[in-house]
Amino acid sequence: MNMNLNYNILWVEDDKSWYETTLSLFKGTLEEEGFELKSDRKVNFQEVKDLIEANGLQKYDMLLVDFNLDKSSSGDEIIKLIRENNIHTDVLFY
Repeated sequence: MNMNLNYNILWVEDDKSWYETTLSLFKGTLEEEGFELKSDRKVNFQEVKDLIEANGLQKYDMLLVDFNLDKSSSGDEIIKLIRENNIHTDVLFY
């Protein structure tokens, strides 16, 4: 019996095309290792702030944050917000 383990990520990325292409690659790789990738995409500081206020990002195993977000705060400001709220989930910052 093959059982997949869910792996939940919050992905902060404003480039939809890049996100979709990269997500597809990640999903394929993780599925080969027995994980089912679940990704929620946010595109700016305010969306992440709203999510923190709603649930403290409790369901995520990892956070992926783009440094260069158009028309928004930069990714380092989002990470600062996350840490100020005592959220210690692993972050991949690119």
